[in-house]
Amino acid sequence: MESCLDIASHIVSYQGYRAPGDNQDIFQVLIEEKILDKELGEQLKKMVCGSSRRTSQTKSK
Repeated sequence: MESCLDIASHIVSYQGYRAPGDNQDIFQVLIEEKILDKELGEQLKKMVCGSSRRTSQTKSK
């Protein structure tokens, strides 16, 4: 997931798209710009959300 976020962030920055508010929003920007189709973008946003939960649970242990 980290690699997907890095690549997506690079695309957003390089193309000069609007600044995303958080990791999920990076994929929303790519949906808005028609880089990702909505279905794939929504799946990636859900994966980011799940990934953050797992990371925070691991850190709290």
